Amino acid sequence: MTRKESRTNAFMLLFSLYANEDTIPESDLQMDEDGVLEVDDFCRALVQTTKDNIEEIDDRISQHLQGWTLDRIPKTSLAILRLSAAQLLYMKDIPVAVVISEAVQLAKRFGDSGDYVFINGALSSFEKSLPEDGRNENG
Repeated sequence: MTRKESRTNAFMLLFSLYANEDTIPESDLQMDEDGVLEVDDFCRALVQTTKDNIEEIDDRISQHLQGWTLDRIPKTSLAILRLSAAQLLYMKDIPVAVVISEAVQLAKRFGDSGDYVFINGALSSFEKSLPEDGRNENG
C-alpha cells in the first residue's frame, strides 16, 4: 500500500471516529482483505497519533482559523485538518509540502467543491507557526 492510500484510509477512519463521536474498535485497525479498509503500519500510526494528541491538535488548528470555530467546520474538512496537523506536529520526517498537498487532494476528493481552498489556507497558516528546525522539506 502506498503512503497516499494509507493517508486516505486513515482519513476515512478518523472521519468515521469523529463524525460519529465514537471510538474505532481495535479490530477495525486490523481488517484484512475481507474488511472495508486495508490498514498498514503507517495508517495505524497516523490514526493513533491523531487520537493520542487530539486536544493539542484541535487547539493548534483553532489558532489558525480566521472567522471559524471547530464546530462550524464540515466534518470532512476537520478530519483532514486533524490528520494533517498530526503529521506536521508529530511526524517530522514527512515533508510539509507533501502533507499539505495530500490534504488538498483529500479535500478535492471527499469534500465540497471549495473545501480544498479552505484546507490549503488553514494549513499554510498552520505551517508558518511551526519551528523551522526539525522539519524535513526534502523528504
